[in-house]
Amino acid sequence: WNSANQGFVKKLVKMKLSHIADYFGFKPGYVYYVARAITADNEKAILTHLSNTTFERNDFIKYCKRLQNSIKD
Repeated sequence: WNSANQGFVKKLVKMKLSHIADYFGFKPGYVYYVARAITADNEKAILTHLSNTTFERNDFIKYCKRLQNSIKD
């Protein structure tokens, strides 16, 4: 997590989000808006959650909405 390559984990999270969004047939712009909620503080937790969870389409949408709402607070 403490690599010299700043932003590597965020890119990894975006890639994982893109893969899941493609699987469910979402437009590519969806990942852009969700990725704005990724910060250095939550990127490890997001990556862990995405890697260890099997999503249904509705569950993924709910998770993304919670993630987006977390930056509004």
